[in-house]
Amino acid sequence: MANFYKLLSAFLLAAFSLAPALAQTNSGQTTDGVEVIYTLPYSEKEVPSSESKRKRAPSNVAIFVSYNTSNNIWSFSFPNGAEYLDVEIKDISGTIQVYSVSKDYPTIYLPLAAGEYILICTTDDNRTFSGSITI
Repeated sequence: MANFYKLLSAFLLAAFSLAPALAQTNSGQTTDGVEVIYTLPYSEKEVPSSESKRKRAPSNVAIFVSYNTSNNIWSFSFPNGAEYLDVEIKDISGTIQVYSVSKDYPTIYLPLAAGEYILICTTDDNRTFSGSITI
């Protein structure tokens, strides 16, 4: 039984250590075109090294962002407790576009040129989720 727990903890450690530091991309085919789904992990504020010498495990809380390439509609999921998101989109030149979405209307129409972007979502309870995306 002890070997089972060692194996289980090794498996869980490996699974959580492979959690993305940047956004993951999954894609699927829809009837309207290609839908791309991005995962934006929770970005905790860093703890100064004098306060904690242990590394923190990645959070299991994330926002899922889907982008439909044919109609340029972005849809956002919401973490528990959040009603609104402020969405910042930065391109490589540093240009920032800011939008607000709510649980009642969680979509944005935004055509973007092909390239790499940084997406930062801040909830109304001040949690930040971020990651890089490539279109």
